[in-house]
Amino acid sequence: FFDWAAVAVAGALVLVTTNLGISCGYHRLLVHRGYQCPRAIRYFFSLCGTLALQGGPLSWSATHRVHHQHT
Repeated sequence: FFDWAAVAVAGALVLVTTNLGISCGYHRLLVHRGYQCPRAIRYFFSLCGTLALQGGPLSWSATHRVHHQHT
């Protein structure tokens, strides 16, 4: 069963989890500490990153910091 609405929802969720969760939340906020924001926003970004299924905030941040040590 194919539904264009389901494709649109899936696309929107991919954008939210990758852009807000991984890029803004895990990468810039948690690893590089590029900016500060209220705790509720930090938790929202962490939730979005967790929904991207790339690991939790602690493990993702740790492996990314190791990545930066060797590059």
